[in-house]
Amino acid sequence: MFSLFLPNNTMNITHSLRPTLSSDLTRLIGLATQLEHPVHGMYNYSGQINGPGFFPAAWGGTDPLRPLQGRSVMIVGQDQDSIAGYRRSKGKESEEHTSTWRNLMTLLADAGIPEEACFFTNYIMGIRRSGPATGPSPALACEEFMRHCTALFLEQLRIQQPRIIVPLGMIPFQLLALASEDLRFRAIGTTNFKDIDRRGLASSIVNFELPEPFTAQVVPVCHPSYPQNGRARDLLDRRREADVLVQAFTGTTSAPIAQACPSE
Repeated sequence: MFSLFLPNNTMNITHSLRPTLSSDLTRLIGLATQLEHPVHGMYNYSGQINGPGFFPAAWGGTDPLRPLQGRSVMIVGQDQDSIAGYRRSKGKESEEHTSTWRNLMTLLADAGIPEEACFFTNYIMGIRRSGPATGPSPALACEEFMRHCTALFLEQLRIQQPRIIVPLGMIPFQLLALASEDLRFRAIGTTNFKDIDRRGLASSIVNFELPEPFTAQVVPVCHPSYPQNGRARDLLDRRREADVLVQAFTGTTSAPIAQACPSE
């Protein structure tokens, strides 16, 4: 079990620049803001995009007043963005212009999942100082930082209590194993979506390590930025992904995901 790493006097911190956020989002931004970034290559810009987009830099959705509790779906990326991408989104005060957000909205619409049912977050806190926004995060090389990120992710789970968790790509799926001994043993050695399907993990109930027993249905999908990569991408049919999400959202039987996706 991971414990939240912050001192007690930060637990009720109020973000002075975000007076119109929900209380739980205000608290989470406060916790993320206090998180130390000892890892080389990451900036802490938590709460700095005053608009729609992924937590921690943005609102975790489109409505800053909507409580996390009651949103049935948690969408989990790897980390926020590159510094160049962050600057573009900061200038627009929104991440809605990004290919990730646009393609994800299309996928959710195809699956009949309303945006307001989702909390959009990242497992790793921070912005990449240099390089592209894709591929393994530089934060992965720092054990202490990853432990802190895992503790904060578990706090997000505790607050939201999502019914469904949707990791965007292989790396976020693998990161979930840091927060779940159950998934850690079931997913060991998985490197692509063919492996996930062979293990029966295309849509599966997973136990997470919270103080109270907590389970959620984990439905990994290919990272939504990949449709922008042209013919070289190796992506399963998006309609099939939407089918699996529909089945998870409505509680019907899951169909297998059978084709490999890029490791994001």
